[in-house]
Amino acid sequence: MTDKLTPTFGSFEDWNWQPPMVAHVMEELARAHWDDEGETYPGFAAASGGLRLAVAADTIGPDAEKAAHVLHHLGWIAAYMTSLDVDDDQRGAFGAIIAATEKWKS
Repeated sequence: MTDKLTPTFGSFEDWNWQPPMVAHVMEELARAHWDDEGETYPGFAAASGGLRLAVAADTIGPDAEKAAHVLHHLGWIAAYMTSLDVDDDQRGAFGAIIAATEKWKS
């Protein structure tokens, strides 16, 4: 897929985006995935949470605040994944992640 897009859009380095622009675009992608509600992007909730986790890890400071945001989004993704058709071992692992991140759900 990347090979097909490269001629059209160039490589990421060609865009020469600065970190604030990258974070903004990732947040917009996260919003779009969430707003889509799975109509176009079946993994909308995981994609949205994953993008927001990445933005938090790269842009938020101090470290304790950054960690809280990452844990919040990690727990949120795990909660979404339990709504899918997963096996008992996977559901148990997601449950452990949810329990470990419960403090940061708000």
